[in-house]
Amino acid sequence: MSLEIENITQIFSNSTFTYLIWYINLNGSYYYPPGVNLDNLSYPKAFFYISQVGEDEINRSVNLTLYAEENSTYIYTGLQMLTYGNYINWTLYVNNSGVPSRIFLYQYIGNDLVSNTTYVLLRSNLINKTVTIYFPSNVTLSTGKQAPLLVGNVIFSTIFGKVEEVIIGVGAVALVIILLFRKTNVKQN
Repeated sequence: MSLEIENITQIFSNSTFTYLIWYINLNGSYYYPPGVNLDNLSYPKAFFYISQVGEDEINRSVNLTLYAEENSTYIYTGLQMLTYGNYINWTLYVNNSGVPSRIFLYQYIGNDLVSNTTYVLLRSNLINKTVTIYFPSNVTLSTGKQAPLLVGNVIFSTIFGKVEEVIIGVGAVALVIILLFRKTNVKQN
């Protein structure tokens, strides 16, 4: 069993915000360092809040379609393609405040269910302003890298870092080498 905590840390004037996300393994009593994420207040792409609750289509990292409405709860579904034949079916139960109360993720490879993840809302200060963050006291920090939320996007990494960083570094070194060893065209009479 795991716990996920999303905590908004800063709101900017351009309607974006940063938030920390913790993944806590309650069975193993450990957690990973929090990852910092950036999202948009008006139309969040990854943060578990639906600002346009009730609309038929919601453009997020995983596009959602309104499937049904039952007792002021909106049920949205979406499909996230990972690779050919590997996909995740999303089902979100969102209350009328925009906060998902339950999220179901079913990952398939072909027709075989390979992963089943369920999120259940414990508490939210978006619904009740007096609620504080619940962080278990019996967990310890696990070594490892920060775990930012990546939904629908893939970041390629190498042992040296992100591919973009490696390309920029190699390009800078190549430019210096070219400038050092370039031939100058001088006419001799």
